[in-house]
Amino acid sequence: MTKGKTGLRRRHLLALITLGLSTDILAQKQKGKPASAGTNGAGGPQSHKIPVQNLNPSTPNAVALGYTSNHQQVDTKRWGKKASDQSGEQRCASCALFKAGDGNFGTCSIFAGKRVAAKGWCNAWTSR
Repeated sequence: MTKGKTGLRRRHLLALITLGLSTDILAQKQKGKPASAGTNGAGGPQSHKIPVQNLNPSTPNAVALGYTSNHQQVDTKRWGKKASDQSGEQRCASCALFKAGDGNFGTCSIFAGKRVAAKGWCNAWTSR
């Protein structure tokens, strides 16, 4: 078997992934939470609901990425990517990382576990 660009063999990579998932499941069971690997902790399917908490723009991750809940209020002097958006298309709802929710909010893979405003923006924005 050949090594990939990172020098890891496929078997080794699969073993690491399996170990990571197992560790996550065990840690969540110890905390009294259901397992996250597609089950509800009793072996049944887990429902996937949109998180109820909105992303707070003052959290460190949001600040680092310049998240704002209104794409028209972005500091374009600081965030050149948004400054180059002459058509105003850059907003969470048009980002490839955004999954629509209830119209005004959805989820973003960058801010896992939080809802983001559909009309928001951050520097991780990427076209679909």
